[in-house]
Amino acid sequence: MDHIGIADAERLGRKAFRTLGAAGLFSHNFRRGSHECAGFISGFTDERMRSASRSLDESAAYHALTIREAPVDRAWAKKLSGEVTDLPNSSPLD
Repeated sequence: MDHIGIADAERLGRKAFRTLGAAGLFSHNFRRGSHECAGFISGFTDERMRSASRSLDESAAYHALTIREAPVDRAWAKKLSGEVTDLPNSSPLD
C-alpha cells in the first residue's frame, strides 16, 4: 500500500471496525511499526471504544426503563391472570 497520512490511516481503522468488527484489526497491509499502522490501530481502537460506550449507554437506558416500568408491568400481569382488579392509571401501550 502507498504511504498515507496518519489521519487517513485512522479513518481506515475506524471503517475497518465498523465493517468487520474485531476481525478488522488485521485487515490492513501496513508495515508493523510504521506510522500508518499506528494510525490504523489508533482509529480502530477509538471506534471500538466509542461503540462499547454507546452499547453501555443503551444498556443503562434499557435497564432504567425496565426498572421504572416494572411495577406497571407486574400489575398488568396480575390483572391478566385474574388476580387483581385495581390497576395503575397507565396501560402497557402508553
